[in-house]
Amino acid sequence: MICKNCGGTYEETQDLCPYCGAENEKRARMVQKEYIEHRKDEIEEFQNNAPKKKAKRISDRVAILCVIVVVVFLGVAAGTWVVSRKKSEQALGQQMEQLNVLETYYQNKEYDQLAEYIREHQIYGISYRKYTEIADLFRAYKRKLPDLEMCRERLYIYGSVKPEEIVWDMISAFSEMQKIDQMKQNDFIYGNEAEAMEIWNLYTDKMTEVFLLTEEEIEEKVSEFESDEDKNMDIAKIAAKRMNEAYRQEQET
Repeated sequence: MICKNCGGTYEETQDLCPYCGAENEKRARMVQKEYIEHRKDEIEEFQNNAPKKKAKRISDRVAILCVIVVVVFLGVAAGTWVVSRKKSEQALGQQMEQLNVLETYYQNKEYDQLAEYIREHQIYGISYRKYTEIADLFRAYKRKLPDLEMCRERLYIYGSVKPEEIVWDMISAFSEMQKIDQMKQNDFIYGNEAEAMEIWNLYTDKMTEVFLLTEEEIEEKVSEFESDEDKNMDIAKIAAKRMNEAYRQEQET
């Protein structure tokens, strides 16, 4: 079930959206229909089993009972609608407040704060996708950056690197860049092209700096990327060879 208010996904059997509190209208209509059908069956069964001499009196009672049931049902429905509407308004107000905070962080390129705010408030849903995509990409880059730096540090510690020592760090970076490439193919439907490409450039600059790959080589690898060691060993061998040669030349001078 997709919430019409916030875009969150939840089970159809839930009465309210767990993210914003909006009423599950489909569920409410189904419950009302089942309740009415249930009362109809009870009334028909009562009428069929009643003695004929009391049919009119019973019919009158049934009519009164029906009126009472309808009045009570409408009262309960009205009360539920008022409560649900109030919760929806509160949820909408909270959503607008969150969007304002996220947009401020987004415009100021404060991606650390953006990611932390999303994590702290457990923000999900289509309405927030513009921000969560960037937060996830930036958070992943920050996690992978020390590993990429370590590939270069290993070269200065041991005097050389082997392809198998750097291939999985390269795979990890390529996989994140592929996510951006897929966003690009979808024309950045959430309007975060500039920010996504900024993170793409961070990866490109670091891969060029550490592994001595060209931008063309990186783009080609990302476009055909598969998360498999054997299929990435070729680019790892190229990178290791260039890194070792550059290190030897540096030591000779």
